[in-house]
Amino acid sequence: MSADPELNYLNKLRVEDVHKEPVPTGATREVTVSLCLTLIKEGTSVAEQAKESKHKPPTQCGSRIVRRFFAKFRHVDAIEFCESQLNKLTEIVQECENRFP
Repeated sequence: MSADPELNYLNKLRVEDVHKEPVPTGATREVTVSLCLTLIKEGTSVAEQAKESKHKPPTQCGSRIVRRFFAKFRHVDAIEFCESQLNKLTEIVQECENRFP
């Protein structure tokens, strides 16, 4: 396992998370911004303008996380990275079970 850079990195993160502090992950985000604009015809009374603006629902802006990643492996989604390492570990365990029944 120590010869595999990804497994070695994941083990270091595990040790840090368990014995020191939570491991920070990076994140890419998708941001949604919207703008509401009401055009009022010149000469419209203030009361009519207020009435027109009440008909428009407020728009909302937001941000959602698209993916998370570990600092050393930024190009790979954290979940995909962990699943890949789990598959490697499963193969190692199966190999041990086959060699030492």
